[in-house]
Amino acid sequence: MRKLTGLFALAVVVAGQFAASNSFAGAALDKALGAHCGRSACTITNNPGGEVQVFMRAAQEVLAEGKRLRIAGMCASACVLMADMARDNTCITADAQFAVHKEYVFAIIGRTVANGQETPVGRLVRREDPPQSPDIDRWIKGHGGYPTEGVNVMNAKAASRFWSTC
Repeated sequence: MRKLTGLFALAVVVAGQFAASNSFAGAALDKALGAHCGRSACTITNNPGGEVQVFMRAAQEVLAEGKRLRIAGMCASACVLMADMARDNTCITADAQFAVHKEYVFAIIGRTVANGQETPVGRLVRREDPPQSPDIDRWIKGHGGYPTEGVNVMNAKAASRFWSTC
C-alpha cells in the first residue's frame, strides 16, 4: 500500500436535491458516476468520490436495479463505500485501486443559491473513519489506516480478497 496526496474529492456528509440526467441511472447513481452507466452496468475508471450519502444511495440503486459495478481504475473515498455496499454486484479488474482517507463530517449552517441551485454550506465538525464493512475496515486499519492527510491505496491484488474479479 502507498500513501498518496493529491486532488481527491472529500467525503462530505450533506444532504441535497439531485436531478437525474442519465436515463439509464437513478438520481444518486447519476450524481455519483455521471455518464458511466449503461442499462445493466457502470464502469468506474477514475472516480474521486464525493458526498457519502450520495454514494450510499447510489449503492442502494445498484442493488435495487440489479446493475453491475465494474471497477477498472481508481475508486476513491466515497466511491469505495459504494463498492463495499454493493459488493455482491461489484467486480474489479487488474487496474482497480481503492483510495481511502478519514471522512469529513460537516454540520449544515446555511444554504447559498447560485445559478438557481441551492447548495448547503457546512462547517467541519470532525474527521472520522468511514463506515466500511468490518472485513475491509480491519484490512485498512492493518495496512496504515485512514489518513487525515492524503490517502492510502489498496491495489487490485489486495482488493481481490473482498471483491470478485471481472
